[in-house]
Amino acid sequence: MDYESGLHKFDLHLLSEYSADQIVYRITNYYKFLFTRHPLERILSAYRSKWERRKDNAGETGWAYRSFFKEIINAVRKDKNDVISDVTFEEFVRYIIWRVKQPGLMETHWERYYKLCHMCTVDYNFIGKMETLVDDIAYVLREVFQEEQNFFFPNVSMPKSAKPLLEKYYGKLEPQLIAQLKIVYQRDFELFGYQTEIL
Repeated sequence: MDYESGLHKFDLHLLSEYSADQIVYRITNYYKFLFTRHPLERILSAYRSKWERRKDNAGETGWAYRSFFKEIINAVRKDKNDVISDVTFEEFVRYIIWRVKQPGLMETHWERYYKLCHMCTVDYNFIGKMETLVDDIAYVLREVFQEEQNFFFPNVSMPKSAKPLLEKYYGKLEPQLIAQLKIVYQRDFELFGYQTEIL
């Protein structure tokens, strides 16, 4: 399922689907919030979701794999004839570094927040973080519903720290490659107060 059909499943729509007047009305009058995630965690999550777990529940190859496999191979794989091997995390990182230099936006799962979320255009009421998700969602719900009540969420087994996974994947990359990736996401690090050194 691609991004837009996923939204429409829940009767949600992209702003671009509305007229100019409808967009202005929503940006002016709606409660606007955004959730961010540490850029390096976000990239790793995108890789693991789209490449390591690329089969959907029906056993079909996911849309990201079908959409980007050839482009990644052509852009960064040394042996262009190797179309059998899975995309490695290093190839994915090299692809992002290459892709950011091409025209147009990147795919939403790895595009920089500052480009994707129009930080200079939209005056967000709240910006939360994945690292404090439960508290931040409760805050947003209280603001939206204007009620002082406690919201209860199902217990979600979220890891206390992503550090072991980050070390496992980023630890195999050359420091120079990690430095280049950090440059790609530098504005996101700065805008949302994330530390660049997490390993």
